[in-house]
Amino acid sequence: NIEYNYSIIDSNGKKYLYIDSPYSNGILNQGEYINVSVRYVVRVDMAKRIENIIDFMKVDDPYVLINKAGQWSDLEQYINETTTGLTSLWNYTNPLIKLLAKYINRTVGRNNPFSYLINILNWIDNSIIYSTRVPPRFPWEVIVEGAGDCDDQSNLLITILRSFKIPCFLEIGVVYVGETYYLKRSVAEGYFNYEFIGGGGHGWIVVYIPPWGWIRVDPIVRENPFTGRREPLYKIGIKYALFYILPTIVLERVFEKDYVEESVRSIEEIRNRRIKIDLILEVYRID
Repeated sequence: NIEYNYSIIDSNGKKYLYIDSPYSNGILNQGEYINVSVRYVVRVDMAKRIENIIDFMKVDDPYVLINKAGQWSDLEQYINETTTGLTSLWNYTNPLIKLLAKYINRTVGRNNPFSYLINILNWIDNSIIYSTRVPPRFPWEVIVEGAGDCDDQSNLLITILRSFKIPCFLEIGVVYVGETYYLKRSVAEGYFNYEFIGGGGHGWIVVYIPPWGWIRVDPIVRENPFTGRREPLYKIGIKYALFYILPTIVLERVFEKDYVEESVRSIEEIRNRRIKIDLILEVYRID
């Protein structure tokens, strides 16, 4: 229960929390362990978040909004290496990605960014099932396996959108689900264990769709949270994105970093060095 000094560091427009602990550069010998805990108190304004998706909240089928959607020319000021660039993670020159993009391009009925988004969501809905994996999958792996979790499917969606020069990026954070939510998993041959209580980690995309601007899309949403019925992803992936309907904290915005490759290397290092890590994430409301 020792409290340490901390500082907030601003690096390239991103803020990082640095905790000044004497263990930061320490060495653990075999059989030794260290416990580290961090507590955040965050306020989330849910009402403000939905302001720019009111149109989607009002309609049952977003296809009726296609005539209201902006055109490709409305994207020009947002197209740059940060939001549409090719990266090692979002590699839209991969043959499988190119083939899927070609298929999407042939099936789109209306030529504007929003219609492309809807058609890509339809393909994901019909072709990809939810499945977790640590480390995460690369977008091409999601196609091959026909499976992926929240950030896996989000990364595939981002890759396809960027191939059409539609600005987008990934957000990663924590979502509060409810008091009874509980998940426990063990990976890397038991060396990495994680436990989620009350909520857990989540990933989703942020995409620029005119005239609504930057909106969140959650490709793993498959059920209407109010009726429990399954509905097409293109109908509910925006208005029922967890970012809009549950208390969700954004921890990181990913524009270029290949965190999947970093995760692969980290898991491999954990195995090779036989480092056991137990991660416990507890999320709860303060009324």
